[in-house]
Amino acid sequence: MPPKFVHPKNNTKVKSKNFVAQGKCTDVTKVSGYAIKRGTTTRIPGTVLPSTAKKHFGLVFRNLADGVYTLFVDETSSPVTTDSVEITVENAIPSTPSPPTVTAPIAFEGVATVFYPYGSASPALTNVEFLGSSGSPTMPTIPFTQIPGESFWTATVEVPSSFPTGPGNNYKLDVVNSVGPTTVDNLTINP
Repeated sequence: MPPKFVHPKNNTKVKSKNFVAQGKCTDVTKVSGYAIKRGTTTRIPGTVLPSTAKKHFGLVFRNLADGVYTLFVDETSSPVTTDSVEITVENAIPSTPSPPTVTAPIAFEGVATVFYPYGSASPALTNVEFLGSSGSPTMPTIPFTQIPGESFWTATVEVPSSFPTGPGNNYKLDVVNSVGPTTVDNLTINP
């Protein structure tokens, strides 16, 4: 399977200078990615997020200026395969202390068994949780990354195979800082 962006979609507005592009691939160890701003030829490298899931990738892009970008993901399997999407970056960073923002995923969205939520938080995050509906399994502590002094955060959620997938199995993502939580409800896990 050639690499394929799942988020962001083509012609999407991204309201942050930092974000995580996500998708599917054949072998994450052979994936690399970059962005090119319209009107330039300079490649801005993305950083591949670590994952134990071989067929899902997350690429972090940081400090992008406002503008239109084409994102590329390459997989160096034989032959080299590529996918691309065009996005518009419009920075929107909270200036006063507030609960965290979650840029992706959004409520009522289907997520992969490995996905990379991200957003911004000022003050810094204290916890990220992936919770099932009543009686469903939960993941109370999700590893997340936030560089001290920066508002951008990202996490890696690797859903255990014991979690029920598909419609009717709803989950929520709670992202918390000292001001309060932000909850993304009604997520489903795509099988």
